[in-house]
Amino acid sequence: MSREQGGEFEKNFDELDLHGMSLREAEHAVELFLFSLHKSGTGSGKIVTGRGSGVLYNGIKRYLEKHDLVRKVFDPPDSTGAAFLVELEN
Repeated sequence: MSREQGGEFEKNFDELDLHGMSLREAEHAVELFLFSLHKSGTGSGKIVTGRGSGVLYNGIKRYLEKHDLVRKVFDPPDSTGAAFLVELEN
């Protein structure tokens, strides 16, 4: 299980890659991913949007910030605006 420790996120987490998806497709994929993480008890994961035009990154960020299962959303240190780390509510 991944948890934020000492200001850094552990590297062993599930990942979802949204490259090539529309925002609508990506939101659906993220919903399934979040429920899968929650059901498995993993508690955290990485969502890769890619850089592109920023539409996917910004849209998914808004989606995650409003989602009931999500406790925290943050950029991994190496993402350069291309991914999120999410931590779920217990």
